[in-house]
Amino acid sequence: MDLVRLAKKLLKRKTRRGRLNVLIDELLHPKFPDPYYVMLDTYMHYLVEEDTPKEFWRKFIRYNLKHLMSRHRRKY
Repeated sequence: MDLVRLAKKLLKRKTRRGRLNVLIDELLHPKFPDPYYVMLDTYMHYLVEEDTPKEFWRKFIRYNLKHLMSRHRRKY
């Protein structure tokens, strides 16, 4: 992880929530599609965003389910 690039990304974000989301993405996305990291990413974003359960599932299906499904398909 390039620290200068990370610092620039963090400084572009104006809110604490945005900065935390950038950190989560930078730490966990390189480990995708490992299901452990996909689920950890989902949970960390859930904590930061303070979503309702309905919003949580909508975002999970939209952003992370594809990583779990693509891993499943490659096994066969």
